[in-house]
Order: sequence, then C-alpha cells, then structure tokens
Amino acid sequence: MVRVTHAHGAHVRGKHRSDAIETDACPPASLPLPQLSMTTWDIILLGVFWLHVVCAPYTKVEESFNIQATHDWLYLGVNRLAEFDHHTFPGVVPRTFLGSIGVSTLAYPAVRIFALLGFRSKLVGLYVVRLVLSSVTASAIIILRRAVRSAVGNLAAVFFSILCLSQFHLSFYAGRMLPNSYALILWTFAAERCVRGQVWDAARLLCICAAVFRSETVIILAIPLSVLLVVHPRKYLGAAYLELAKVSLGATLVSVSVDSQMWAGLTSKDSFARIRWPELEVFFFNSPAHNNGSEAWGVSPWHWYWSNALPRLLLGGYIFLPVGFLTLGVFRVLTSRREIGQGEGLQRRDLGHIVSPAVLSLMFVMCMSFLGHKETRFVLPAVPAFNIVCAHGLSILWENGLFVNGHEGHRRQPKRSRTKISKLLLCRVAIILILLMNCAVSALMLYASSHNYPGGVAMQLLHSKYCIRGDQQCSVHISNLPAMSGVSRFTEVEGQMKYSRNETLTADTVSTSPENFTHLVSEWESVPGFKVCDTVKGYGGISLSDLSKFRSFVRFLPSVRIHVRAGMHCP
Repeated sequence: MVRVTHAHGAHVRGKHRSDAIETDACPPASLPLPQLSMTTWDIILLGVFWLHVVCAPYTKVEESFNIQATHDWLYLGVNRLAEFDHHTFPGVVPRTFLGSIGVSTLAYPAVRIFALLGFRSKLVGLYVVRLVLSSVTASAIIILRRAVRSAVGNLAAVFFSILCLSQFHLSFYAGRMLPNSYALILWTFAAERCVRGQVWDAARLLCICAAVFRSETVIILAIPLSVLLVVHPRKYLGAAYLELAKVSLGATLVSVSVDSQMWAGLTSKDSFARIRWPELEVFFFNSPAHNNGSEAWGVSPWHWYWSNALPRLLLGGYIFLPVGFLTLGVFRVLTSRREIGQGEGLQRRDLGHIVSPAVLSLMFVMCMSFLGHKETRFVLPAVPAFNIVCAHGLSILWENGLFVNGHEGHRRQPKRSRTKISKLLLCRVAIILILLMNCAVSALMLYASSHNYPGGVAMQLLHSKYCIRGDQQCSVHISNLPAMSGVSRFTEVEGQMKYSRNETLTADTVSTSPENFTHLVSEWESVPGFKVCDTVKGYGGISLSDLSKFRSFVRFLPSVRIHVRAGMHCP
C-alpha cells in the first residue's frame, strides 16, 4: 500500500505537514537541489525564455498572420488599414486580430523608446514584441508555480520551475506569435485558478480562450461541465452555467466586432456586410462538414500525440507523468478517503484541484487524437498542467525514493537501513541525470532552431551588404522558401526598397517580370539573367555518422541564395 508523504509542503490545520504525517523517508542525504530562492528560479525561467527569442528571433510560415498583423499595428496603425498584410495574404482561414492588438499595445512604449534612442530598425521591434510575449507567458507560469508551492510545497515548486525551463518547446513557443501560444497563457492562468480552488474562474478563462483563440478548448469545458450537470444537479449550477455563457458571449462579441471590421476593411461602405467570427470558421474548416480541411497538410496515426508529441514536449518529464498521477492518488480519490488522510496531508478537495488541470488535459489530448491532422503545438497548452503532476512525482521520489510505506507509518517509525539510503541516493542521481538530459537535449534543439531561419538571415545579409539601409534603389523578389523561413515585414527596411512576395513567379519567369527586380532572395540554384552572390545555410538534420565533431553531428545545407541581376557587381 502506498502512502504519499509531504515534508516540504504548506500548513495543515495550523501544523506543518511534516508534523501532521509521520514519514519513513531517510533523513536528507547528499545531492541536494540548488538552494536558490523562488525569485531566483523565476528570473532564470524568464532568462531562458528570452534566450530562445534572442537565439531564434525570426518566424516561420505558421506565425505569418500574427507577426505581420503585429507589425502593421505598430508601424501602420489604424489610419493605414488598407496597407495591412492580410489584405494581400489572407491565409486559408481568417484569424483573430485580438492577440496581435494586445502584444503590439504592450510593446509600443518600448519600441518608441528604442526609436528615440536611435534604434529605429524594425528588427528591434521584432525582438521587442517577441520578448514581450515571452515575458507574459513566463509571468503566467511563475504565477502557476506560486500556486503549486502553496498547494504541495517548495520542493515540488522547484521541480516545476526546472521542468518548465528545461523543456525546449515550452521555452521556444513562449514567444511565438501563434494562437496556440496565446492559448498557452490563458490555459496556464486557468490552471493556477484551478489549483487555488477557483474552478469557475478557470472555466471563465477557458471560455474566453475557446471563443477567441482555440475553439478546441471547448473540449476540456464540455466534458466536466456535462458530467457535473448530471451527477451534481444543484440549483447554483444553473447560475454558474449562465455566467459562463455570458463570458463566452462577451468574448465572442468582442472578437466578432473587431475581426469583422478588420477583415472587411474600413474603406468598405458596408464593412459589417459579412460577420466574421474567426474561431467558428476555423472550427468548421477542420470539421467533417468541410471534409476535415486541415488533413490536406497531412494525417498522423491516432497515437501520435502519445508516442511522438508529448515525449518531445515533456522530454524526461514524460517518465514522471504516471508517477505523479499515482502519488497524487488520482486512482484512489473516489475509493478510499482514509488513504488520502482524514484531516492529514492533502485533502480530497485539495487533491482534486491539484490534479484536475492535468486530468482535463489528458482528456483534451485523447479527444484531439481522433483528428487526423496533428501538430506538436496543438497540445502545447497542456504542458504546464502536466508539469504540475510531474513535479509532484519528482518531489515524492526525491524525498522518499522508491520506498514509501502505507499505514505502518502511523504506528511506528521504521528502521533506517544503509541499503535504503543507498537506493534513495541512486534515485536522486537518476533524477538529476534525467533533468540534465532535458537541458542537454533542449540546448541541442535550440542550437538547431537558431539555424532554421535562413530566409531571415538572408534578408539581414541583403540589407547589410547589398542594399545598405535601404539607401539604394533595390527591387527584391522573395520566393516561397525564404518567405516561410524567417522573412516578415519586420525584416524589411524603409527607404527606396521595394519588396515582392508574388507566389506565382518561378525561376523561369522572374527575370521577365515587369517589376524588373535587381535582387532575388530564393531557394533557386540558378535563375536566367541573375547570378548567385551569397548562399545561406540552414538546418539540415542530425547525422549520426560522425559524433566526434559537433558541427558534423548537426548538418547544415545550402538553403537560401541571394541573386543579383547579371551585369551588377557582387560586393
């Protein structure tokens, strides 16, 4: 029989948990965790998030709408709505402008200050908006960490911080202009409210998320609310559900009013002729009614999230996920109140608040597994909730090893043996090695991702070597690959430069285009009438043939080329 102990937690009925529950764990052995204050862990977390922005500042095609909209709000404003990028490149389905409006509003003061100091490059604006978004995400995780500390103690909170800062995808997507990143923030705030017992506040946040950013969030709302309505039909539930409906309606009206205006354009006399609710259109696009439109981008097997996405998202934490669920007693909540502790340790209500975000996230991933098209970022918002459970499991293993007795601990203090101490130390060594592996894998992935945006690098090379600061009259065509691997309006410069992203032009037709381009940024190896002056390499995968040389281990292949028209000089 397993009984979880908590010698690192908060107070229980006026007593410290170590006084409330006898423990059969060994005294603190060697290999302690770094003795850092919680504020220090928060600063480290924020620093890691910022590091991912600085190392990989450019954006990919999936971020195109939000990053371009953020740029347009910053540098064009409401008086130049007709020049916004979405009029030229609307995308497959409409997206909400609310996220880009929020980020650009927060970033605007810093951008203006840098401009007054002489840093007027729009690339500075790119760093600022991404650092702002990553800071908001880090703030949400820090607030959740504080709730975890209040619920299950300092040690679990430390492990939660270590897991979050050592998982590459969480740090990487924290500053990415994606609906999933916006949803990550709201889900994290909702998890914090849930851990603190404010479940209806959490439900309100999730309603906003479902109406504005990710419609599939309704999954983790519909299941528990439906069950609650059936098994617990009290009168106050009707009022609570009505409140959630009001919140959802309010968020929907805000989205519809702003996005209808933006997608119609203020220059139209009947700009509200077509009402636009982006998330509803996305929902129908991905539904069977639209032949599962997203499946055109690929179909993965049902188990892909469990066998591929979650292991990459959680890394070593994936090992401790089942341990965390077991130590939290998720399988015993409804069966044995005595094993949880009558008045001792975690109460049944507290246990439910702590584990419920992860349980709902599990349900969410299960439901998402039925969709054919799958991507890692689709389940990204579930990571902080899973980390709560993983951190709790790690804290239990760190304190008790694999030896956690049951009710015998209430009657007597067992003898401490040298073998038990050795196995506890072995367990701690294993935990440290797994967390170090997390950091090593994340560092490798960050190094690879920093070379995965050859289009952005090529644009900077173009402006620093060929068309310096936009002072020269340059007409540049940007082909598909660089446009999808780092090029955005933030990488353009103002002046006499002209840019084209005409998707219909090919290597054979671009030289005869009436735009009379002077430079090309493309993946094409040769173009009639142009010559290649520079080649930018991009990430080409990992090779296991030569592990002795790190640069040979991570392969880089020619990706984007800078062409100048024949007869022009290559600097």
